[in-house]
Formats: sequence, C-alpha cells, structure tokens
Amino acid sequence: MDTIRYRFRLSCLRRPNGSLFPGLAIELQHPLTGAKSMEIDAELDSGAEYSLFEGSLAFAIGLDLFEGTPFAFGLADGISLDSRILPVVLSHAELGRFELDARFSTGPLRSHILGRDFFDLLQVGFNEHHSEVFLGTAP
Repeated sequence: MDTIRYRFRLSCLRRPNGSLFPGLAIELQHPLTGAKSMEIDAELDSGAEYSLFEGSLAFAIGLDLFEGTPFAFGLADGISLDSRILPVVLSHAELGRFELDARFSTGPLRSHILGRDFFDLLQVGFNEHHSEVFLGTAP
C-alpha cells in the first residue's frame, strides 16, 4: 500500500453567503506576457473533467475569448455550456506556477472551477469533516 504525503494543508474557502468550499485562491495569468493577471477563488471539483472560468477573465488578462477553440462543456444536469479553450498560467504563492489549457465560458458562471485537468498537476486530497484541502506535487 502506498502512502500519500501532502506538502500543504489549507483551510476551505468561504463563499459570500458564509458557506465553505474546497478551493484555492489563485492568480490567473496571460501565458505569454504574464503582464495582466487576476486573483480569483476557484473550487476544486473532482467531478469536473476540465477547469472552467468565466469568459470575462480571459479578456481581463489580455486574451481574446473568441480566438479560443470552441468546446461544449457538459454540465452534471445534462445542459451544455459553450466555452473556448485558451492557454493560461495558474500561480499560487506556495504551490508554484502551472500551465493549463483552460475552458472559458461564453456566459456567466456561479463559480470558477479547477477540474481534474488541474488535479493532474498536483496531488489533491479532501477532509470534509475538518474543511481542509491537502495538496502536494503530483507523483
């Protein structure tokens, strides 16, 4: 049996309504210049195959949303959400810097999502009872 060792233990984040969610405060950056960036809170969602951000963030960091490759993002309720695939850099003060081909919605979202494509870059664990997230470098 393998033992997983996590380097970081972080508390869950708090939504404006006071509820907690497993997430990360990250910096979303333009992949080439890094000159423009946005700090956001994103949910860690093991049920999502891909990371998804609101399209307005692409424009905010200097990307043209509609230059991205179209992608129909399937939601759990069977509804499809139009999005575009664009390369970004995700940064976190403790975890480091990660390159990712993220999906950006063409409409509004309730929250930003870090999906299993992001989980491929890190080892992720959850402790729901204590509202904690465990993170380490991917094996």
